[in-house]
Amino acid sequence: MSAPLKAGRELDALVAEKVMGFWDVQMYEGKLVHGENNTNGWPMQTPCYSTEIAAAWEVVEKVGRATEIRWHPKAEQRVVVMIGVYDTPGGVAEAETLPLAICLAALEAVRARPTEQETEI
Repeated sequence: MSAPLKAGRELDALVAEKVMGFWDVQMYEGKLVHGENNTNGWPMQTPCYSTEIAAAWEVVEKVGRATEIRWHPKAEQRVVVMIGVYDTPGGVAEAETLPLAICLAALEAVRARPTEQETEI
């Protein structure tokens, strides 16, 4: 069993690639960037999806919608997120913060969706 993913730039890179569809996600001059360039021609900095709520909501919008968010104040300040849409499999995750739970649920939702090859069969 693998260790649980933690909030940080490694998880942000995984979300940027697997959920948001960015290409060429890498560290550049100490910043996490992806293949799209801004108006000055510099690589775009990848948002902090797992630690900043505004960036995490971009993930929710990309995947579908948050079907349920529950906060458990007596369960070590845990947040449970269910994310997805009605006609596709979703993801469920529990974490210490809402941005982290959103990222984990979104990754699970993306993994649960059939690939194009699977839908052609």
